[in-house]
Amino acid sequence: MQSQNTNLYRKIPAWLVPSECDALESMSHDVQWEQGRQGTGYLKHGLIHEPAAQLWIQRALHVLGDPEEFDAWLLYYPTGSEIPAHTDPAREGMCHVRLNAIVTGCIGGDLYLGNKKLALSQTDAYIFRPDITLHSVTPIQAGSRIVLSVGASVSTTEAQALGLA
Repeated sequence: MQSQNTNLYRKIPAWLVPSECDALESMSHDVQWEQGRQGTGYLKHGLIHEPAAQLWIQRALHVLGDPEEFDAWLLYYPTGSEIPAHTDPAREGMCHVRLNAIVTGCIGGDLYLGNKKLALSQTDAYIFRPDITLHSVTPIQAGSRIVLSVGASVSTTEAQALGLA
Protein backbone atom coordinates (compact mmCIF):
# COMPACT_ATOMS: atom_id res chain seq x y z
CA MET A 1 0.00 0.00 0.00
CA GLN A 2 1.31 3.42 -0.85
CA SER A 3 1.13 6.14 1.77
CA GLN A 4 1.37 9.88 1.50
CA ASN A 5 3.40 11.51 4.30
CA THR A 6 3.18 15.01 5.72
CA ASN A 7 4.07 16.44 9.11
CA LEU A 8 0.50 15.97 10.32
CA TYR A 9 -0.69 12.63 9.07
CA ARG A 10 -0.14 9.67 6.82
CA LYS A 11 -2.87 8.89 4.31
CA ILE A 12 -3.42 5.27 3.24
CA PRO A 13 -5.45 5.17 0.02
CA ALA A 14 -7.91 2.28 -0.39
CA TRP A 15 -7.19 0.79 3.06
CA LEU A 16 -10.64 -0.80 2.99
CA VAL A 17 -12.11 -2.56 -0.02
CA PRO A 18 -15.71 -1.88 -1.08
CA SER A 19 -17.00 -5.19 0.35
CA GLU A 20 -15.51 -4.26 3.76
CA CYS A 21 -17.27 -0.89 3.58
CA ASP A 22 -20.52 -2.72 2.80
CA ALA A 23 -20.03 -5.05 5.78
CA LEU A 24 -19.22 -2.18 8.18
CA GLU A 25 -22.18 -0.15 6.91
CA SER A 26 -24.44 -3.17 7.41
CA MET A 27 -23.06 -3.59 10.94
CA SER A 28 -23.94 0.05 11.66
CA HIS A 29 -27.65 -0.73 11.27
CA ASP A 30 -27.60 -3.23 14.14
CA VAL A 31 -25.66 -1.41 16.87
CA GLN A 32 -26.56 0.71 19.89
CA TRP A 33 -25.33 4.27 19.29
CA GLU A 34 -24.38 6.80 21.97
CA GLN A 35 -23.67 10.52 21.67
CA GLY A 36 -20.13 11.45 20.68
CA ARG A 37 -17.85 13.17 23.17
CA GLN A 38 -18.03 16.54 21.38
CA GLY A 39 -21.83 16.79 21.69
CA THR A 40 -22.17 18.06 18.12
CA GLY A 41 -24.46 15.43 16.62
CA TYR A 42 -22.15 12.57 15.76
CA LEU A 43 -22.71 9.14 17.31
CA LYS A 44 -20.33 6.37 18.34
CA HIS A 45 -20.43 2.65 19.03
CA GLY A 46 -17.63 0.74 20.78
CA LEU A 47 -16.24 -2.14 18.73
CA ILE A 48 -13.92 -3.83 21.25
CA HIS A 49 -16.49 -6.56 22.01
CA GLU A 50 -17.91 -6.88 18.48
CA PRO A 51 -16.69 -10.23 17.07
CA ALA A 52 -17.42 -9.12 13.50
CA ALA A 53 -15.06 -6.12 13.87
CA GLN A 54 -12.00 -7.93 15.21
CA LEU A 55 -10.31 -8.41 11.82
CA TRP A 56 -10.47 -4.67 11.06
CA ILE A 57 -9.35 -3.76 14.57
CA GLN A 58 -6.35 -6.08 14.38
CA ARG A 59 -5.44 -4.79 10.92
CA ALA A 60 -5.60 -1.20 12.16
CA LEU A 61 -3.53 -2.05 15.22
CA HIS A 62 -0.89 -3.61 13.00
CA VAL A 63 -0.64 -0.32 11.07
CA LEU A 64 -0.28 1.46 14.45
CA GLY A 65 2.61 -0.80 15.50
CA ASP A 66 0.61 -3.49 17.36
CA PRO A 67 0.07 -1.50 20.58
CA GLU A 68 -1.36 -3.18 23.68
CA GLU A 69 -3.59 -0.27 24.84
CA PHE A 70 -6.25 0.69 22.33
CA ASP A 71 -9.86 1.64 21.67
CA ALA A 72 -12.03 1.01 18.63
CA TRP A 73 -15.19 2.79 17.49
CA LEU A 74 -17.64 3.00 14.67
CA LEU A 75 -18.52 6.68 14.24
CA TYR A 76 -21.70 7.92 12.56
CA TYR A 77 -22.01 11.50 11.31
CA PRO A 78 -25.61 12.30 10.24
CA THR A 79 -26.54 15.37 8.22
CA GLY A 80 -25.84 18.52 10.24
CA SER A 81 -23.25 16.98 12.56
CA GLU A 82 -19.75 18.35 12.82
CA ILE A 83 -16.73 18.34 15.11
CA PRO A 84 -15.16 21.65 16.17
CA ALA A 85 -11.38 22.05 16.14
CA HIS A 86 -9.83 20.28 19.14
CA THR A 87 -7.10 17.93 20.30
CA ASP A 88 -7.58 14.73 22.29
CA PRO A 89 -5.49 14.13 25.40
CA ALA A 90 -2.94 11.36 25.56
CA ARG A 91 -2.29 9.24 28.61
CA GLU A 92 0.51 10.81 30.68
CA GLY A 93 3.92 10.00 29.21
CA MET A 94 2.40 8.47 26.06
CA CYS A 95 1.44 9.56 22.55
CA HIS A 96 -2.07 9.12 21.14
CA VAL A 97 -2.13 7.70 17.61
CA ARG A 98 -5.25 6.92 15.61
CA LEU A 99 -6.27 5.28 12.36
CA ASN A 100 -9.57 6.43 10.86
CA ALA A 101 -11.00 4.73 7.76
CA ILE A 102 -13.83 6.16 5.67
CA VAL A 103 -16.63 3.57 5.37
CA THR A 104 -19.26 5.77 3.68
CA GLY A 105 -18.97 9.17 2.08
CA CYS A 106 -21.21 12.22 2.25
CA ILE A 107 -21.51 15.78 1.02
CA GLY A 108 -19.59 18.17 3.25
CA GLY A 109 -17.86 16.81 6.31
CA ASP A 110 -14.43 18.04 5.29
CA LEU A 111 -11.65 16.88 7.59
CA TYR A 112 -9.05 19.43 8.65
CA LEU A 113 -5.79 18.42 10.31
CA GLY A 114 -4.14 21.60 11.50
CA ASN A 115 -5.14 24.11 8.85
CA LYS A 116 -4.90 21.55 6.01
CA LYS A 117 -7.97 20.04 4.39
CA LEU A 118 -7.39 16.32 3.90
CA ALA A 119 -8.93 14.95 0.70
CA LEU A 120 -10.40 11.54 1.48
CA SER A 121 -12.52 9.10 -0.46
CA GLN A 122 -14.53 6.11 0.66
CA THR A 123 -12.10 3.26 1.56
CA ASP A 124 -9.23 5.66 2.43
CA ALA A 125 -7.67 5.71 5.88
CA TYR A 126 -5.30 8.06 7.63
CA ILE A 127 -3.21 7.87 10.77
CA PHE A 128 -2.44 10.90 12.88
CA ARG A 129 -1.62 12.21 16.35
CA PRO A 130 -4.89 13.62 17.75
CA ASP A 131 -3.08 14.69 20.93
CA ILE A 132 -0.91 17.25 19.11
CA THR A 133 -2.80 17.85 15.86
CA LEU A 134 -5.74 20.24 15.92
CA HIS A 135 -8.48 18.44 13.98
CA SER A 136 -12.06 19.18 12.96
CA VAL A 137 -14.86 18.06 10.64
CA THR A 138 -17.05 20.63 8.89
CA PRO A 139 -20.84 20.11 8.94
CA ILE A 140 -22.24 17.18 6.97
CA GLN A 141 -24.42 18.84 4.34
CA ALA A 142 -26.17 15.78 2.89
CA GLY A 143 -26.10 12.06 3.52
CA SER A 144 -24.08 10.62 6.36
CA ARG A 145 -20.56 9.39 6.99
CA ILE A 146 -19.45 6.27 8.82
CA VAL A 147 -15.86 5.98 10.05
CA LEU A 148 -13.95 3.08 11.57
CA SER A 149 -11.69 4.63 14.25
CA VAL A 150 -8.97 2.75 16.14
CA GLY A 151 -6.71 4.61 18.56
CA ALA A 152 -3.85 3.66 20.83
CA SER A 153 -1.40 4.88 23.42
CA VAL A 154 2.19 4.44 22.28
CA SER A 155 5.63 5.60 23.38
CA THR A 156 7.37 8.51 21.67
CA THR A 157 9.74 6.01 20.05
CA GLU A 158 6.78 4.08 18.63
CA ALA A 159 5.16 7.32 17.38
CA GLN A 160 8.47 8.24 15.72
CA ALA A 161 8.56 4.84 14.02
CA LEU A 162 5.12 5.64 12.57
CA GLY A 163 6.41 9.02 11.32
CA LEU A 164 4.10 10.81 13.76
CA ALA A 165 6.41 12.38 16.35
